[in-house]
Amino acid sequence: MPLICPYTSKVSSEKEVQTSNDNSCVPLQLVWSTFVSQEQATPIIKSLVEEQLIVCAWLSPQGGLSIYEWQGELCEEAEIAVIFKVLPSQHGAFVSRLRELHPYEVPAIITIDADKVSPEYLNYANKV
Repeated sequence: MPLICPYTSKVSSEKEVQTSNDNSCVPLQLVWSTFVSQEQATPIIKSLVEEQLIVCAWLSPQGGLSIYEWQGELCEEAEIAVIFKVLPSQHGAFVSRLRELHPYEVPAIITIDADKVSPEYLNYANKV
């Protein structure tokens, strides 16, 4: 039975949907990353908005403590979280640009497909 994406009207077979990495039917993606501070993240966010690679970003200035191993050493660092709202059509260019701008050698760039987005917000996102 063919399946129709409500966002793109693309028709796919059930098997294609189950075996594909194609995210063209996902209306929006959330990309989570961390930075040392709000002061470090803000100019990067502004650049990504101005370059129209993201709809917007949400950052939590309170932050938290990251505990991780880096090059054989146990590290503890204060970090803030940023959630970028990205249209799937911009995801590849966004990730490439974020890697260029991000100060970390290995930034956390974690994408979550948001398959349920309010129609009003999706309409806004597609007009930005």
